[in-house]
Amino acid sequence: MKENKLLNSQSLRKGLHRNFVKYRVVKPRRPLEILEMDIKYVHVPGQGRNAFVLTVIDTFTRVALGW
Repeated sequence: MKENKLLNSQSLRKGLHRNFVKYRVVKPRRPLEILEMDIKYVHVPGQGRNAFVLTVIDTFTRVALGW
């Protein structure tokens, strides 16, 4: 494709600042200050069904509060 000049050069956007979530670090100072939630889609064996599991985690203690 390059030989036939079918590819365009990539244009870079200037002044675009991206703040990705994976680089953010949360630092809670006490329990229950920041809670995290995680949703998983799991298979339930024996019933032949799938279900959503919502887990609530305390960021300070890293304990699952409920699911």
